[in-house]
Amino acid sequence: MNINYTNTKLERISIIAAIIVILTSLLSETLIHATQIKFSDVLENYQGKESIYWALDRGIIKGYPDGRFRPSLEITEKDFVVMLARFSTNVEENKAKDNEYSHWSQVYYDELRKYEIPLKGYNDDKAKDELLTRGDIARITAAKNGFNLTEEQAIYYMFENDLTKDVKPNIWDRSKSILSFGKNRYVRRDQITELFKVMESKNNTTFMGRVSDVKGSEIKGIVGVPQETKIPDFSELPEFSFIDSNIDGKILIEEKAEEFLEKYEYSVHMKVYNQKSKLEDNNRLVFETSKDIGLNLEKYKGKEIFLIGYELKGKSKNTNISRNGIIAYIYYNEDAEIIGAYLVYEGYAPGIVSLNDKRYLRPESFEPSKLEFTRINKVEIIDTSDYSRREITGKELDDFLKLFKDTKSYKGNLSIRGSSDFAICFYYEDETTVILEYYEVINKLVLSDIDYWYYEINDSLSRYIKG
Repeated sequence: MNINYTNTKLERISIIAAIIVILTSLLSETLIHATQIKFSDVLENYQGKESIYWALDRGIIKGYPDGRFRPSLEITEKDFVVMLARFSTNVEENKAKDNEYSHWSQVYYDELRKYEIPLKGYNDDKAKDELLTRGDIARITAAKNGFNLTEEQAIYYMFENDLTKDVKPNIWDRSKSILSFGKNRYVRRDQITELFKVMESKNNTTFMGRVSDVKGSEIKGIVGVPQETKIPDFSELPEFSFIDSNIDGKILIEEKAEEFLEKYEYSVHMKVYNQKSKLEDNNRLVFETSKDIGLNLEKYKGKEIFLIGYELKGKSKNTNISRNGIIAYIYYNEDAEIIGAYLVYEGYAPGIVSLNDKRYLRPESFEPSKLEFTRINKVEIIDTSDYSRREITGKELDDFLKLFKDTKSYKGNLSIRGSSDFAICFYYEDETTVILEYYEVINKLVLSDIDYWYYEINDSLSRYIKG
């Protein structure tokens, strides 16, 4: 048999070359830089794009299997724990990958446990799914750097170390404060990547020991606030000149505020804001809300005025304050006369409303454990995607309210990702309002800011809401 050795040799060379090409291709794929990956929901003009791809490059985030990052998704404790473990260079990532637990994130919790980070989900899988607020993030960040602080101390710590921005800066006050921090607001995934990027810029990437072991007010150049340190007491703010010049001025101003707010069924919990400034025409809502209660703020434009903010509490159980808090801002002239006032509802837009606005107060006839509506003037269904409204009155209103009789109520903190699809506003005869938010993905209604109630609804009601 004659064998063509030349052809056989060429075939072998071709096979080897092909294998080399394949291996090179596979190797090059594994060496692709992380920043070459593009999330389908992080567009070129997205404001937080830089920090998101920085976090991807650092291995802090991985994204979802469908190619999205979901930047606007509010972050759960478990997701933050995993990101924090990946970000901090002295956490054993290999150990974290070797997960022998029922919950995939448990091993990350165990890694963080030795640093005594204040987390709820160490032994509670339900708590792992709870959403984190800015106040939670502040405490965890301080603890990571070795400080066991209260929430207010941790917020002060974040400001002192330039680790945060005001989310709701007051238009009259550019200074940083507990109020402007927005401690009750949930935190988005893209905001977490921004926080980590800032921390790395300060070489603040490791856990600095157990919080109980840390002493002193400074560690590795990070300014700290020891637990015994007192933050500024907002109930003892300095008074203004018109008060300082009159020994009875302080009593006078507080009595006036309490008497004034009493008319609107509010009482003062504590003072949170105090400033003297020139009144500018940069927010028409301030003038309009003052006019709504018979006060003319217009004539003081361009003049020096005094503004004091009071955190409020309800007069009775039926004037329940939103869990995010309500602040009353009262304007005074130099004679200590009230010349304007408005309310700020934390977490709402536009947030500035009149003192006689009762939209977020609980009606006397409303019982959260069951959705039985009486003395309703009208209902509005608002599509939160475009804010279009449907008004329901008359016979249609009666038929609509009957659809609620089969709803099942539950009490508890329901962790929900993303925004609601519709808001159902019930307007009562006494001018109060109940707002239910509809989440199509779980087919549930959530009671806005009253005791964490949510409701399972039937298909008929669901179809009606969606129109």
